[in-house]
Amino acid sequence: MPLIVHDDLEAAVQGVHRAQHVGNFHTNVAARMGYEDEVRRVQDLYFEGRRDGGAAGLPTRLLEELALNGPPDKLRHDLEPWRESIATTLLVSGNLDMLRQAAELVLR
Repeated sequence: MPLIVHDDLEAAVQGVHRAQHVGNFHTNVAARMGYEDEVRRVQDLYFEGRRDGGAAGLPTRLLEELALNGPPDKLRHDLEPWRESIATTLLVSGNLDMLRQAAELVLR
């Protein structure tokens, strides 16, 4: 599961991250989660090569369900269900400060 530490939740889920999740291989998952209409619109735009426009159409709530995004205080809360789940891997990327923050949150 992706983990993105950023003080601004909207900034944490912008751009390529949005497009990759639904425009690519998570289409069926997002549709089963109740976002079928949004996914269809985004996928159409994505395959037309309009990734930025399509990605902007994804609700932040969906991206919060597909990845751990946002400021440290929010992630402290969001990490608890992950610890209880069957998921065992976090995908962390970013600058050194973000990696340190992610490690501190996860290894608490």
